[in-house]
Amino acid sequence: MTHTARRIRAPRGFTLYELLVAAVIASILTGIIYTVYTKTARSYRVQSLAIGMQQQARFAIDHLRRDISLAGFNATPNSTVDPNLCSQPATPLKAIRLKKSAVSGSVAHPAENPNIQPLEITLFGDYTGSNGEVFYTESITGNSVRLQAGFETRITDAQFKHIFDGTGQNRRYLRIVDAEQYEMYIPITGANYATREITLTSPPPVRSATQTCGIQGFGQGLQVSPAMYVRYRVELVDADRGRSALIREDVTTDGVAAVVNSKLLIADNVVDLGAYDFVFDTDLTHKSPLLVTTALPDATIVDDSGDVGQLGSLSSTVQNLRFMTVKVTVRSDQEDDERQHRPRAGTFTRIDSFDVYPGLTGAARAMTLTSKVMLQTLAVRNI
Repeated sequence: MTHTARRIRAPRGFTLYELLVAAVIASILTGIIYTVYTKTARSYRVQSLAIGMQQQARFAIDHLRRDISLAGFNATPNSTVDPNLCSQPATPLKAIRLKKSAVSGSVAHPAENPNIQPLEITLFGDYTGSNGEVFYTESITGNSVRLQAGFETRITDAQFKHIFDGTGQNRRYLRIVDAEQYEMYIPITGANYATREITLTSPPPVRSATQTCGIQGFGQGLQVSPAMYVRYRVELVDADRGRSALIREDVTTDGVAAVVNSKLLIADNVVDLGAYDFVFDTDLTHKSPLLVTTALPDATIVDDSGDVGQLGSLSSTVQNLRFMTVKVTVRSDQEDDERQHRPRAGTFTRIDSFDVYPGLTGAARAMTLTSKVMLQTLAVRNI
């Protein structure tokens, strides 16, 4: 019997050519995957930075828009020209003032980040947290004003001291409206919740044969409300890290000095605060609005001293402002190594980037948000 022998072949391996082809294909796939990953990671990082900038900018804009629209609320728009004032306060009161900040205290690395000089925006009105509540007097004796009872059901001791500044830091005015609707503004030195008394720096004017406005008799039943200054500005909070922020602070009754321990950080990494498109009502008859727009905050609007210009401390036209556009520029929290820094070309041009760490490669991204604000209180008063 014949048997046919079968040859058993050993398992065949990969040839060198096949290994080379597989290695090339694997390298190509790895390169594609790595490229997609790095682009995705970079896109995610850029989006995260943009979201962070948007959050800070929107928070800043919301605060500014709300407070600017309340400028002059329950207060005089401009004490120097207001015909409803019984007497002129020691310091002129303006609903809104603009001033250019000192670069040294507001801009990090100004040599690498030129042409940036944020504005300071100072506002006057009822920013005390009283929600516009008006109080009524029981009596006025000398420099002491006693309020009628009843507000205690709505306002606590702590709220009362905050509204009328019972700390004695000289940051509140008391607005008194006499029987003929003339207003008086006198700084507050103290407030007592238990006795319902507010102490002023000086007695209000008393009506007499030579004084045609002021307090009559015991001063009963007169409207009173608080008023104060607040200021927004950009402050350099950490020069080494190039960190600046938008600050809101209370200002004393002189309209200049900041109140101690009143500083509130509104938004981080803010590098510029500006305004433009100022719309003034130039109608002198106060009957038919005649609106004129000044596009840029040049010397006709504000200067470095904050004194001259239509929105300076010496202005006689602040009360005519009807609209303005406020803008806030923020930078990313980190620098982008692939971003080339382009210094700002001019005072009113766009800020594209910000150099946080001079000498290192890259720059921080920059984003600007704007909002048009109507100064409705000034329009209603129309003095």
